[in-house]
Amino acid sequence: MGLAYIIGRYHSLSFYRVPELTRPRRRTNYISRSIESFTDEDCWKLFRTRKADLYRLKTALKLNQEEFIADNGTKFNGEEILLIGLHRYCIPGPIDQTMSFRFSLEFSQLPRAFTIFNRHVLNNFKQLLTDNLSYWVDFFPYFAECISKRLADSCDIHYPAGSFRVFGFHDDTVIATCRPASGPTPNGERHDNYIQMAFYNGWKRHHGYKYQTLELPNGMCADMYGPTSFRHNDLELLRDSNLNGKLADIQVEEISNTYHTAMESFLSILIQLVNTLEKLPLKKDMKIE
Repeated sequence: MGLAYIIGRYHSLSFYRVPELTRPRRRTNYISRSIESFTDEDCWKLFRTRKADLYRLKTALKLNQEEFIADNGTKFNGEEILLIGLHRYCIPGPIDQTMSFRFSLEFSQLPRAFTIFNRHVLNNFKQLLTDNLSYWVDFFPYFAECISKRLADSCDIHYPAGSFRVFGFHDDTVIATCRPASGPTPNGERHDNYIQMAFYNGWKRHHGYKYQTLELPNGMCADMYGPTSFRHNDLELLRDSNLNGKLADIQVEEISNTYHTAMESFLSILIQLVNTLEKLPLKKDMKIE
């Protein structure tokens, strides 16, 4: 009798609560944060951008649209999307309650706004990251000279002017994830275990995915490839991205004077190697070239 009462009570509560759970969540104490609501100092601290430039960036990124609607029905304006997106990229780390308070948003709405920002930028400007090397080709000599100067200043390695041919550094970044496809499918069946295996790396012992970027001395990202499974090594991504082929295609007129990229760790390893060699005891007839 008691068990029947509990079961019946549970179903009655579930019956009345289901409509509430299916409704989109609404903001409490809604205060729309705009660019104007932040001071000049806050804009530089939180978004790494001057306040006046935020308005220009909003227009350049085509965020003048009045409303962006998330998957749960929450509405955001363009300035909110821009500010939340920039803040997440400028100050990495887990989303915390401080960020929720700063933007007057319920905690779960922040990743939704960030997802909208990413999708909007990729849908409108993906070509600037995946097929934009031709824009930078005229700067390759200048970038190479900047890296050559850094080598001369850091480890006293000097190259004749115009002879150094490395203009940027490519490297891979790994994003750790939870076990993909670990739960049941919508029809109640289990996912194939090979899905988890496809994203698992035995060396690092966790699941994840990775992507390759080409970084320039001016701090800009010239090319991006991915994401791919964490099972693939860096050399495989370099081959699949065809980065060397794309660089050869845009420098076809200067076959004898082409510029190249190096692994991001190249410069630091070279500096460490020179510093180590300088500390080793050398014979009288030996010298570091």
